[in-house]
Formats: sequence, C-alpha cells, structure tokens
Amino acid sequence: MTTFNKIRLLLWIFYPTLLFGLLLYDEAPLPERVELMTAPRPEVLSDDNLWLAMLGFAAPEGETSVAYGKRYLGIIDEAFNRGDFQAAWNAIFNDPPTIKLQADLPSKIYKLGFLECVVEHPEEVSLWLRENAELVRRYRELRSYSCFVEPLDFGAYMPFPGFSQLRNGQVGIFFETALKADRGDIAGAFSEVEKDVEFWRFVLRNSETFITRLIAIACMTRDLEFVSDLGAKYPLDTESEVTQEKILRSFAAEELSFEKVIIGEIRYLLANFEIQDKVFPKGWSWDALLYKSDATLNQVVRINENRLYLASLSPRQFAQTLRVTPDCYENNWRMGLSFLYNPTGEILAVMASSISFSNFMESGHELEGIRRIAWLKILASREEVPPQEMPQFLQEHAAELGNPYTGKAMNWDAEQNRIFFPKLNGEGDRGMTLSFSSAERVVNLPSRCAHTEGPLE
Repeated sequence: MTTFNKIRLLLWIFYPTLLFGLLLYDEAPLPERVELMTAPRPEVLSDDNLWLAMLGFAAPEGETSVAYGKRYLGIIDEAFNRGDFQAAWNAIFNDPPTIKLQADLPSKIYKLGFLECVVEHPEEVSLWLRENAELVRRYRELRSYSCFVEPLDFGAYMPFPGFSQLRNGQVGIFFETALKADRGDIAGAFSEVEKDVEFWRFVLRNSETFITRLIAIACMTRDLEFVSDLGAKYPLDTESEVTQEKILRSFAAEELSFEKVIIGEIRYLLANFEIQDKVFPKGWSWDALLYKSDATLNQVVRINENRLYLASLSPRQFAQTLRVTPDCYENNWRMGLSFLYNPTGEILAVMASSISFSNFMESGHELEGIRRIAWLKILASREEVPPQEMPQFLQEHAAELGNPYTGKAMNWDAEQNRIFFPKLNGEGDRGMTLSFSSAERVVNLPSRCAHTEGPLE
C-alpha cells in the first residue's frame, strides 16, 4: 500500500471516528453546578411563604392569598406531571381568576406628594381609602409572613407576583400614614413607615430573582422618599427620632448585593434547560450532534462566574471595576473547543445569559445613595440650610453621606433645589428635591380639623 493510500485510509478512519466521538461526547457536570442543583431548598408550598401570598395578592373573596398561590402553582405542576408542557405554559398567561382590588390613584399625588395631598384634598384621599380598604388590608397582611421562597425549579414556567397592586397597596399605607402625621401622631406615622421598611428589607434579603428584587427596590425607594418628606416637614420627639434612625440605617450587605439573586438566576436557567430537555429529548439524532445537555449547563455556570464576582463588590469597588473595564458585566463567553462538539448548546447558553446585569446591580447600589440623600434632605431641613450654602453643607457630610460610588460629596442642582448623584451608566441620575418655603416645615403641631377623618388602624 502506497503512502498516499495509507494517509487516505487513515483519514477515512479518522473523520468517521471524530464524528462518532462528537455525537457521543458530553462533558461531566461541573462540581459547582451539581452542588447548586442538589442543594436542599426550603418548602415552597409553606403556609408561611410570603412569595405565595404576593402571588395570590388579588385572590378571589373567600380564598386566602397563600391558598390561591398554591392553587396557581398546582395547576402548573399538574401539567408537568402529565407531561403537558404546553398546558403549563398556558397556565402562566391564563392564571386563575382574581378580583380587581384598586381604584385609580388620585392624580393629585403626582404633583403634591402624599403629605400635601391629605391636607389639600382630604375628601378625595378618604374616598380612595374607603374604596380600597381591602387592598390596604391585604397589603398590611403581607407583613405577617416569615419566609420568602421562590419556585426556581419551575424555570421559565415560574409565575411572578404583580407589581401594580403591591405598589397601590403601599400607596394606601402612605395615605394612612400621612393622615396620622396630619393629625399630630408623628410617632405613629414613623412606626407605620418602619414596618413597611422592615418588610421590604426582608424581601431584599431573601429575593432570588431579578423581578422580585426590583419590586423590593422600587418599593423601598418609595419608602425612603416618603420618610424624607416626613422627617423634613415635622419636628420629631425622641421616640420618632429613634424610629427615624432605624428606618434610615445603612443597608446590610445582603440587602444591597445581587450575589444571591445571581445564584438564584443561574439555578432558574439551569432548571429551565433541564425542563426543555424533558420536553424535547434529543435521543439519537442530528440534534444530539449539535447539542449536549451537560456541556450546555456547564457553560451557563461558566458564563455567570464573573457576574457572581461583580455582585459581591461594594458600590465603590463596583464603580471602579466598571470604569476600568466597562464591559466586564457582560457574559465572558469566548469560542473554544467546546463549540466543536456543542455548537447549538453554546449559542443557547449565551442567549440565555445575554441579559445585561449591570443596570440591575446598579439599582441595588443606588438604593444606598437614595438612603443617604434622604438623610441629607432631613438634616438640611432641620438645620434650615439656605440654598446658597447647600454645596458647603454637602461637602461637610461627604464622609458619611457622600456619593456611594466615589465617596465625594453629593451634587447640588441650584436651579431645581435638588440633591443628586449621577448614575454609573451615564444615563441620568438619582436624587430628591428640597423645599425652602418658610411654610413648608411644621413648627408646631396644631389640632387638625375634622376634614382629615378617614379609615385608620
């Protein structure tokens, strides 16, 4: 046999062997992936699970919020057990019937704020509270739950609580609290805000998906803005001062960090791929040549490793990292050898992890900045700092209440009387407006007239 024929024979053997090897080969599961997916999780269907109560917030009369949440998940789970994944998918978009809890929000609050609205439009506020008594009752009831567990193993079939009704329930709390303050019960008003702040801090510490974390951040931001208005307008007794300090204490690392959320999102993605593998088993086919299950799931973990590191950074470290490498938050996938035996899986893993996480992580760090601005607004009002002295005032408080990203003093907008700090992505800023009206701050707490009567607990 000539040398040429030998080479040709070897090629005839090599390429079929390579093709057969590519068809059969799959990676071994990464240890960290196995650890993540086998880690025991708390019981989702617990009667004390706040997530279920939030999911069932608008449950029909006669059914508790948790019972509704269980029933909703049960419909999806039953479809899983039947192998009818289309029915499970349909259940997400055709959730069981709910009731409409809230009326339209009074338009005045968008111009005046809650504290001014209850003074200038008490009848409209009282009417809104009467019409939405059930909404506010259910919102307040959410505070009684002691665990928060999300069904991550449902993957893309996992439903999410609605934000609008939770937001409007919080609006009801703010109206009731503003009425308390208007009647002179400042301590009671601060106590009510403290309960709401502690509730959303609890959700921040325990949320494992972006959606629930962003809901908590949005509601916590509203709490901070409201308490800044409350503290800036009314003089406080000792009890209220203590409560205010509790409300505006620094956030714990687990309340700002997205590390737990990134881990939850990884498990969510992995569970979704595993579900899809059950729905569309590859078997012996050309699809199996292009898609390897374990290699794909391993790639999802690898892509998100850098995001886990970013999520563990403090606001200042996070900002410094983004300044040095602006694209560091994006997935760190690079084409390698694994693309040869798992091209489809590689593409799917990258697509599943393609969402830009930087804005989500930044929203957590911004919360600390908003907390600091709330303190600055209260202190400036208490010390009656005139507008022209605000830059100096902000500089004096830069060490403890400065920009969370730089450590420097907060910015001052003299035209709008606004304290702010720029967002890291360069698109806008976060801040609060101050009022320097001499009539703005209540020096004495007069006995309010009867028009403030309304439903209060």
